[in-house]
Amino acid sequence: MTKRDQGADHDPAIAAALFCENVLVERDGTHSFIRIVDSVSMIADASVDLSKEQTLTHPLALAVVLRSREASGTMRITIRHTPPPGGTKLEGLPQAAELEIAPGRLTVATVHLTGGQVAAGRHLFEIRVVGGAVTTVPIDVHFNDASELALPRPRSAPPD
Repeated sequence: MTKRDQGADHDPAIAAALFCENVLVERDGTHSFIRIVDSVSMIADASVDLSKEQTLTHPLALAVVLRSREASGTMRITIRHTPPPGGTKLEGLPQAAELEIAPGRLTVATVHLTGGQVAAGRHLFEIRVVGGAVTTVPIDVHFNDASELALPRPRSAPPD
């Protein structure tokens, strides 16, 4: 969902912003968003303190798609991360990116987040086209203790 600053009609617009495991770019320039997600569950060893931040081991990418009607050239987007209460901001997250856009085209920016330290809870990412549209994308992070996982039960032998 995109909010428009002060009701202005912005070009380029944010066509989509989403979390997925990976973004592939085909030879013809087509983008494929692999496994779109709105939450991530990570399994930790029983010896790990789940109340503390953990390393994000699940593959995770933030994809931002801009759509241009007439604008062209270099556009700057900014990304602001708001962690859950008590959490810290992701280290290494770029604060801004510059994209080359062309009229009538979609442009995709991808930020890979795997490897950063994250707290459990809802993380918000505000994406803003400098001087233009803004949107916020949430993702929920859950930690599960490996000992809490239900193991499959063996099937009983068929009756004679």
